[in-house]
Amino acid sequence: MEAVGVGGVFARHLDQEIADVPWSRVAAVLAVNRLCAPGSELAIERHWYPSTALDDLLHIAKGKINDTRLYRCLDRLLPLKTKIEQHLKQRFGELFQAEFDVLLYDLTARMWKEPRKRTP
Repeated sequence: MEAVGVGGVFARHLDQEIADVPWSRVAAVLAVNRLCAPGSELAIERHWYPSTALDDLLHIAKGKINDTRLYRCLDRLLPLKTKIEQHLKQRFGELFQAEFDVLLYDLTARMWKEPRKRTP
């Protein structure tokens, strides 16, 4: 996550208030889960998270990741969606010298002729 700098975006926007577990770290758990083993927030709490070393890597005390905290973090991330997307687009362009084009396609255009109706 640090290669794309999203941890800094999380910290800058989410860690403005004191919490048991910094919201940026909870967001990191969610992001890593989506990349490695996507599942529900309940599955993260009960099955996936306990099988990882993220508590040590992210310095999160045992028992502090639960489905309620994960859902609350998602609620905090939603208003930041556009900022996160813009940041990732910029970093992707910088890392891979990518240029972005927009292709607009008219789905209302008829691509084929309608069959002719038979008359009796």
